[in-house]
Amino acid sequence: MPVPLKDLRPPVVALKDGFGLLDDPPARQRYISQIKEILRSEDCGLPDLAVDPFKLPKSQWHPNSYCVLLAMGNLHTLRYLLELGAASGDAESPLAKPSIRCLRRIWSRLFSWIEFLHPGNGHVPVLYPDSYDYIEPLVRLFPIIFIDNVRSKIYDLLRQAPSIYRMLIDLWLRYPNYIQQTCSSREAPRVIVMGYSYIIDALQDALTPKDPNFCDQKFTEMLIEQSEAAVGPRWRILYELAVESLLGLRTNIDFVGGPQRLHEVMLYSHLRLIFVFCNEILPITRHFHRFLQTFVMQSHLLIEDGEQARMACLVVRTIWATSEDSRSMACAVRNGILPIMLAHNSDGLLNYDILLAARRSIYMPVTRALANKDGPLSFVQARFGEAEPELAVAMDAEIASRIEIMRSLHPRTCASPECTSSITETTRLRRCVCFEACYCSKACQKGHRQAHKAVCVNRANVKIPPHVPFRRPIDAYFARKVAWKYVQRFRDIILSEIDQLSPSSDQLSPSSDQLAPSSGVEHSPSSDPTSLSTLSLHTYLISIDFEAHPIPLHATQILDTVCTGPEPIVIVQITVGRFDSETQSTMPAVRLTLSDLRSTTFVLR
Repeated sequence: MPVPLKDLRPPVVALKDGFGLLDDPPARQRYISQIKEILRSEDCGLPDLAVDPFKLPKSQWHPNSYCVLLAMGNLHTLRYLLELGAASGDAESPLAKPSIRCLRRIWSRLFSWIEFLHPGNGHVPVLYPDSYDYIEPLVRLFPIIFIDNVRSKIYDLLRQAPSIYRMLIDLWLRYPNYIQQTCSSREAPRVIVMGYSYIIDALQDALTPKDPNFCDQKFTEMLIEQSEAAVGPRWRILYELAVESLLGLRTNIDFVGGPQRLHEVMLYSHLRLIFVFCNEILPITRHFHRFLQTFVMQSHLLIEDGEQARMACLVVRTIWATSEDSRSMACAVRNGILPIMLAHNSDGLLNYDILLAARRSIYMPVTRALANKDGPLSFVQARFGEAEPELAVAMDAEIASRIEIMRSLHPRTCASPECTSSITETTRLRRCVCFEACYCSKACQKGHRQAHKAVCVNRANVKIPPHVPFRRPIDAYFARKVAWKYVQRFRDIILSEIDQLSPSSDQLSPSSDQLAPSSGVEHSPSSDPTSLSTLSLHTYLISIDFEAHPIPLHATQILDTVCTGPEPIVIVQITVGRFDSETQSTMPAVRLTLSDLRSTTFVLR
């Protein structure tokens, strides 16, 4: 019986499902000819998509209305047609050009139906158990629209309808919520997993077009605008929803079972989408505690799969790179991202991230995160190449030293020797403005004031210069203490370097009462305190680079300026990496005399 030319579905379905037709070229060609002839008609054989859904009576705005059911059938037919046209092979499909011409002709009507049926737009109510029937053809249509063979032919149409990206992003973020309202609890897991297989493929293709002429600044701006439109004014909620959908997908995959490799690819692709948003569309510049904490916790569930775990680590790396301060790194480290990085660094690809966390421990919040309850994390299992053992041991020692300094600034005891209070973990201690003492009450602080004021320095109210990357005065003081600890550790080497730099001419001799006290360290004749008479009164600069690894490195030099005081001056400056940019900041940490440097009793002020 001949096929009516007005109905596109029979020949398309026959060609789509009739793989046996490959052995019958005449029959296959006959169906192709029928399809081409139907596509020349005014409605392209899809008459029910010609109806404007927004002009339907309100009584028809329902999943089971006659017009909606007919339109859904046409959407299925269109999808089959586009899949036939986009089929890859040695030669272009004979339906490639006709299917694209059809899509371009009906685009405005098709887009109206996409807007009308999308559950996030609220036109058709999301009802149980009817709504999934209209969500499902919509979900399956998106991947074929954004597949490269189709998308590259309709770039101009996509630019004219940017909200299609918003609708696709909305499905990615909220699909489990829509399905749970429309399916039984027994069917929902299978439907969610199957639907996400389409949504994730579509969104990956949509966000990363291969045509450089399409992927320009306007495209990026459009993606930003549509991403924000998908979640409202608080765009950061996008990441919360992305993690929730990741959790939902993983939970339903575990429930459904099935092909493990396919599901692993889906989870990896979902993580990669989060990476694309963080890296290219909506960078997280400010600390977003709830998202980061949940994301790292979810990453622990993926640790058995190396590809997924690494992608999770790349997401965290991107957040660290775009954060304006140390809080995002501290949050990720505190919730356990480093063990994941260490466990999946067999080829050293995560070395940068591991070393970055170690270098950024010059920021006290990061050091506090590293000092977990079970003891500081060891870097011994990291893969750093030939110098693995030495590098890891040096990193562990440096981190342990910084943790010790950090804990000295967070004592759990009252500084008043007369205090009789019982201090517990929940007791709130009041920190003195010098940061070196804490008190459990005003009474204890007042009682200890007379003895403490001799060593107390108001550091809490110091104004931090704009170029200094630390947010709080106590963070800057912590970095100063780390620098001074370094100077103490390498004092003999630094003094030897200063002696080598001392000019041999134009020297000034200090009087005997200006000689430095003995440091208790055996010096060579050139570095003996009495050899100050051989030193010009110059200023010596010790530059400590905290961006070096595994431990900081220093350089000693003599400045052109000559001291006006009784003896040479030593300035210790530090270089630290910034969170808000890829640059580094240099700041003075300690200023002291050469006598103070030789002394073992000097106290940092």
